[in-house]
Amino acid sequence: MKTLVIHIGSAKAGSSSIQQALAASTDSDFDYIQSHDSALPTHALLGALYLPYERLPGWIRLNFPTAESLQTARTEFWKAFDTHHGDSMRLVISSEALAELPQEAIAQLRADFERRGVWTFHVFFYVRDPVDFHRSLLQEHMKHDTRTEWFHPARFRYPIKAAALNWRSVFPGALSVAAFDRAALHGGCVVADFRQRLSRAFGIEAALPEVARQNESIGLISLFCLHSVLRYRPERSPESVRRGFALMRELERLAPAQPPIRLHPHIARAVARRHAEDLEWLAAEYGIRFTAWQGDGDATPRMLSDPPRLAELVVPPHPRAVIQLLGRAMASKIFGSSSDAG
Repeated sequence: MKTLVIHIGSAKAGSSSIQQALAASTDSDFDYIQSHDSALPTHALLGALYLPYERLPGWIRLNFPTAESLQTARTEFWKAFDTHHGDSMRLVISSEALAELPQEAIAQLRADFERRGVWTFHVFFYVRDPVDFHRSLLQEHMKHDTRTEWFHPARFRYPIKAAALNWRSVFPGALSVAAFDRAALHGGCVVADFRQRLSRAFGIEAALPEVARQNESIGLISLFCLHSVLRYRPERSPESVRRGFALMRELERLAPAQPPIRLHPHIARAVARRHAEDLEWLAAEYGIRFTAWQGDGDATPRMLSDPPRLAELVVPPHPRAVIQLLGRAMASKIFGSSSDAG
């Protein structure tokens, strides 16, 4: 009987590390289902497989310039699946975008795999403290985009309960939810934890290699420098995103030791309150209890711009530090030097 393990994320909960470990695995006892297109990330394809083109998230749509290109990718995915995995008994798919699928799309996913002989399913869902998720997603988003409207605390939503209920309704008894928390993860590592869960699901000793950390946090000063530059980008395209990431790496090279990114206390408090119901449900259903947000300083709600400015969400660095780092980056570009005249 064929078994499929579905890792649905969430975003900012070790998904990239899990996917890298799966892709690097040479274990012949299970198959990791990929797009088989070096230019198309597997997690983006899986996130798009069951959504209409007009409903694709922006980061996924960058991989599909037209609706026709998406339909071609869908057709090629299933052709490649039948070719590479048609006889496989143990299968794994992974995409943080899967957690956001609506119930009807999840039902279609199940039906498609059942038609290909899969009858045993295991669904793994790692979740993160909403306040920490907001901070982490914000810094990741700001690496390539300047829009902040989604991060207004009255608008921001990390749908833990909704996602879990959607998947649980289609796969009753198959969903496992775990905290993305080093203290709660097996071996303090999400890859080690996933390896253990994979082994139990398949009834084998699954092998996953150690991987380098993925999506490292950007420094506070680099974040504000990059944000200042991207505001003048003429268009957002795959090439402009690539150039933006190249600039980010240069900024991090020029200033390797920087303060961490911290939300303003009143922003963190508002995010925590907005997700209180989800956290209570998570504790009651799965025994997962994140430490309640504890901040220092003023946590009084304040009026925010709409969309909010980055400096209204994140405690900003000193302006002089931003100017100096931008100057060093310009000097490095013009003169090939990273020296700082002070």
